[in-house]
Amino acid sequence: MDYVTRVDERSIDLRGAAVQPHPVDMVGGLLAGLALGQPRIVTGVAMGPVRIAVAQRVASPAAVADGWEDVVEVSCRAVEDAVVAAGPYADAPDLRCAINPPGADWFRVRVHARGRDLGYDLVATEPREEYLLLTWPAPAEPPTVLGAASGVARQLEASQARRRPVAAGEPAAAREGRESAVDARRRAEAVANLLRVDRQQRER
Repeated sequence: MDYVTRVDERSIDLRGAAVQPHPVDMVGGLLAGLALGQPRIVTGVAMGPVRIAVAQRVASPAAVADGWEDVVEVSCRAVEDAVVAAGPYADAPDLRCAINPPGADWFRVRVHARGRDLGYDLVATEPREEYLLLTWPAPAEPPTVLGAASGVARQLEASQARRRPVAAGEPAAAREGRESAVDARRRAEAVANLLRVDRQQRER
């Protein structure tokens, strides 16, 4: 299912979802609200329409979808019957656009984004930004960044890194935790995907 929602305050709320409070508030310069347990997608435009597609899976997708600039994964808990993605003041989409898998308490959501640099911090009159939300039933796991290629993502990641407290003598690798084999594979796939996107853009 796909639909258009109106963004305000550079946010798309994941209504009806909660996350476990996390030391880092934002993941991949794309998904925020983790420190308070209220997940939201950070858009490039300040307000205006954006396009969203949602799809449910029975298990984690084997590969990262092609053509997306920013991709992150986070675990969510359904605190309402239907979890939907919509702007903070927009009407909720049709319940057929619910992202939570039926009967799943915890689920994983992989958020894809592209076009966030096209109208950064401006008011959009037509949907140029696109988002894809893939979900599947899964127990709670730490957030994972699979791609952060847009200027918006890099800027927000750098800003958060400057604010993040660092323990004395703590090595950089230890701050983010050890990367699992699955996350390492996903990261490698995401890097390959981003290289393909960059190559395609240069060839245009």
